[in-house]
Order: sequence, then C-alpha cells, then structure tokens
Amino acid sequence: MTQTKPRLHGVGRNEMDGQLRHEQLDERALSRDVRFWEIYERSFSASEKEPREVIEKSVRLNAGMAFRTVLDGNTVAMATTHILPKIPAVFLVYLAVDPELRGRGAGGKLLEFAHEKGATLAPGSLGMVWEAERTEDAASGPDRILREKRLAFFRRHGGCVVSGDYRQPALDGIAPGP
Repeated sequence: MTQTKPRLHGVGRNEMDGQLRHEQLDERALSRDVRFWEIYERSFSASEKEPREVIEKSVRLNAGMAFRTVLDGNTVAMATTHILPKIPAVFLVYLAVDPELRGRGAGGKLLEFAHEKGATLAPGSLGMVWEAERTEDAASGPDRILREKRLAFFRRHGGCVVSGDYRQPALDGIAPGP
C-alpha cells in the first residue's frame, strides 16, 4: 500500500485537531504502514533506532504497542511504547511527527493517546516514562538543537529531567535495560 503525503497548506492547529485520528496498530497494520516507517527512519539517528523487526516483535508479543496519527488518510505521526509491568508505567520508546506538521499539536495529542491506551494495560499506572538524549552530549550544533527541541516538547507535556545515573527500565519488567 502506497501513501501520499497529506496536503497541509492552510491547515492551522485548531482546524487540524478535528481532522486527526489516532489509532493503535496491530503487527500486520504496523508492518504495512509505509509512512510510519518513513517517519521513523527520518526522525531518529542510527544510534537511536532499533531494528524494525524488534518493534514488530514487541507488538506481536504484546510487550509493546504501536500508534499512528492519521490526517487525510495518511500517517503523519508515529509512536511506540512498552508496558512496564513491575513499575507499573508506560514507557514511551519513540514518538515522531512528520516535519511539516511539527509544532501544530499532533505530537502532543498522540502522546496523550499512547499514554491512555498504555495505561489500560498497566493497572494502577504511575504515568509515562520517556527518555531523551542529553543536550551536552550532542555531536554537532544541529544535533544539540534537535535534543533541545525534544526536551522542550516533553517539558510542555509535563515531563521533568531526572538527574543522576539513569538505566533504561527493564522492558520485560525483570532484566535491566541497556
């Protein structure tokens, strides 16, 4: 299935909100969504990305969930999460929006949707956990700017920076993360 890019000219933030549709994807829909994978590939550096098969497997095994935002029949944003059963919390693994739509609310709406859906699988959920790269570790000016934008996005949505040593939560609830 081939998807074309949505027409975005003249669509403002409030007008777009009513046109956005958020969906949870099963493994089959995930594997067939070309735009989901294009957004994923363009939005993260090689060192940040997991192989596609890892994401698809996590959805197949119900250890993770995949979501998309659709506008005019086209995927314009993507997210993946893992459920952390021992904590209990939802761990946001990836969230990305088509560059033409950034800053118009699609990412924040998808973040809320992913948290709501994930919380149904994590009874008593304490919330959502996500990680972002440290700005001081950026390899270049553009990388630093991207990291600053990511942190600003998460802060706008209630996130706070946790200082000190950090280890990724165990995705299976038992084994420590990398």
